[in-house]
Amino acid sequence: MATSVVLRAGALRCLGGTIAAGITLSVASSAWAGGYSSDFETLTASSFGEVITGQDGFYIPVAGSQPGFVYTYADNILNIPAHPVDGGDNFVGSTGGDPGKDVPFSRAQRDVTYGDGTGAWRISVDMCITFVGTPPSAQNVGSLSTTDFGASTHATFIALVTWTDPAGTPLTWDADFVWYDFNGTQLTEKVTDEPAFQGLEIRHWYRRSVLFALDTNQILETSITDLETGETTTFAPVDRYLAGGGAGGLDAPIGFRFFGGSGTVAGNTIAWDNITIEPATTDGACCLTDASCTGDVSASACADLGGIFQGFATDCGAVECFELGPDGWIVDAPFTWRDSTCGNGNDCDLDPSEDVQWEITVPVDGIYTFSLCDAEYDSKLYLGSAGCLGDIAENDDFPGCETASVIENVELEAGTYFLTAEGFSAATCGDFELVVTLSDCFPLPDNPDAVEEGEADCEDEFVDTVNGGCNVDPPVFGTMECGGVLNGTTGANFLVGGVQNRDLDWYILEVTESGPVTVSVVPDFVEDLVVFVLDTNDDIPTICDATPTLAVTTTNQCAVNETTLELDPGLYIVIVTTNFSSANCGSGYQATIICGDSCVAAPDGDLNGDGFTDFADLLEVLANFGSGGPAGDTDCNGAVEFTDLLTVIANWNPAP
Repeated sequence: MATSVVLRAGALRCLGGTIAAGITLSVASSAWAGGYSSDFETLTASSFGEVITGQDGFYIPVAGSQPGFVYTYADNILNIPAHPVDGGDNFVGSTGGDPGKDVPFSRAQRDVTYGDGTGAWRISVDMCITFVGTPPSAQNVGSLSTTDFGASTHATFIALVTWTDPAGTPLTWDADFVWYDFNGTQLTEKVTDEPAFQGLEIRHWYRRSVLFALDTNQILETSITDLETGETTTFAPVDRYLAGGGAGGLDAPIGFRFFGGSGTVAGNTIAWDNITIEPATTDGACCLTDASCTGDVSASACADLGGIFQGFATDCGAVECFELGPDGWIVDAPFTWRDSTCGNGNDCDLDPSEDVQWEITVPVDGIYTFSLCDAEYDSKLYLGSAGCLGDIAENDDFPGCETASVIENVELEAGTYFLTAEGFSAATCGDFELVVTLSDCFPLPDNPDAVEEGEADCEDEFVDTVNGGCNVDPPVFGTMECGGVLNGTTGANFLVGGVQNRDLDWYILEVTESGPVTVSVVPDFVEDLVVFVLDTNDDIPTICDATPTLAVTTTNQCAVNETTLELDPGLYIVIVTTNFSSANCGSGYQATIICGDSCVAAPDGDLNGDGFTDFADLLEVLANFGSGGPAGDTDCNGAVEFTDLLTVIANWNPAP
């Protein structure tokens, strides 16, 4: 997953990234002056659910609402899986398709004191989403909010749950928000800058957390943790607030509310466990220019040290600090960096001005753009193969950016490059924002063995009659084969019946032998690529009723989407798609199915790993020439071609 790093001179900070962090879960129900925690173990529960109203202070806040219920994990009728970390025996849940207790709209609220109504607070809860009805689903899956939302008399927000594809089979969900801008305008939004908040698996436990400051009325940070892997993705929104916006003025929250169910389609199901509301710190880890770290400091104190603030409540053991190397700051693309050349000295002789340099690792082949378009001074920009060079590209005044510079759409292979921001003259310096983006991917590999999907590009009112799978009636599927290569297209951002939609390409894959099966999909687009692998249980007629999900993999930034599973002989489903509001229609992909051992790249041409590049390796390329590999494929691009032959010849090193 791509990491967006935002740095500011004097007040350096990390606004978005992925960190592995320990998971703090609450224990038995407790309340104190300024907070609450509960794992619901002391509540009365059963497999069919017991009403939560009247237990531990929970009540129904809106007349006519149905109550929430407390369930046991054991034999629960919602089919909620066991908690992977610390679920205990009970959880709170709601469903619109509960055969025992129909709950179209349920609300369960509990009063909580947020101290004296000031300071920073963090609310966290474990969530598991599923669907037990008949597709298609509908929205209003569920949410957690801090207080009564409709009255707008308290500072509040909603941590919303929506289906990624409400018009189709509900396979994934998105962790969205209802929050406010500075002017107090209510906004219902996705976390658009961080794809880890979309395409989340059903029947899978995650922990959502929101940090907010009652003094400034601002939402400071939100995170989501995959409780299976322990990986946490943290995002700091810009200019997002509680009700009341930047001006504030509303009362502090008075509690929290669980909301679940749907009034139009039965089956939306949400489960909660391990809720914690607690005072929070706004101190965190501070990375210094030598890549060392000091902990428990405020953002302003970190700025005074000339460091990079890593986020609220972070600690040095869980962050990666940036190093100022001899050729500049060592960073990975893509990133955004806010700084000033003033006071940095003239370390490069490209121009007589003060400058800033970066040593940039480009993780994947692609087309990159380096922009200083918003610089507040007359800038120049150089991209080189070594420090203080501009042998790859340079720019002075870019059209539309006045005297600022942009190096646009440079084709770069994965590797290390060096960027320098200069001024036009010795006296020229100023503030800038450098934005390094992956503009586009390389074209798909030209593989003569690739089979074309044969589907028209999606558009408004598009009906996929080629491989629309369970989203069309009657269902229709394409096919994938072991060893096969397939070119297809997907996309989103089109309407069907006035509803946002996306193109899901469903393929049946037959596996004839037990062993590893690798589904490798290469995109030609930067946006999200999502690949599902489902088990049909060898029952094609009922494939659309209940098909267990074996894997869901989301990638972006041109990265190869690869999933390897140990599969028994049988029929499986592979779905290739993108997320909503992501790639446009016509976005291409190339899928390769490898049954058996996966391809191992041999950049030195030594395909058999004997330490020599000789006739044995040459014969392996020639014997498999024109195929999709993996035998003979030195670069694992899914095609054995002239580049593989040249790799062997260029690295010729026979045994003595």
